[in-house]
Amino acid sequence: MRIAASLVVLAVFALGALTLAAADGDAPDPEKMSTQIDALEAQVEYLRAREDALTAYILLNDQRAEGILRTTKASRDAGFEKNRIPERSRTILLKGMDDLAASLRAELPALTKEQAALRKKADALAKKLK
Repeated sequence: MRIAASLVVLAVFALGALTLAAADGDAPDPEKMSTQIDALEAQVEYLRAREDALTAYILLNDQRAEGILRTTKASRDAGFEKNRIPERSRTILLKGMDDLAASLRAELPALTKEQAALRKKADALAKKLK
């Protein structure tokens, strides 16, 4: 969703720049425009790759939530809410929290080599424009 909004904003800025250049009587430099387009395409490719990884990670939150619900139910069933909290219930709850923490850490989407290469390409092309 954010990528689409970013693309719209980039397109508006590019169109505005071309309009201003035309209004000033300056003809746009085709080579510079080509570099700008290449830079934007490279940035979009990188952002899409990251979006895929982040979306996959976020979609796993439903499974994580289900794990928490199973853990709390098992703890309740083992007597956690009663006056004295039994050892078995404490063990179940703590194990569930350990599992959740491990899941959140282990599955965090790190930047892949392919994504790093896309980012490097996008940054290099954008640097040419400065």
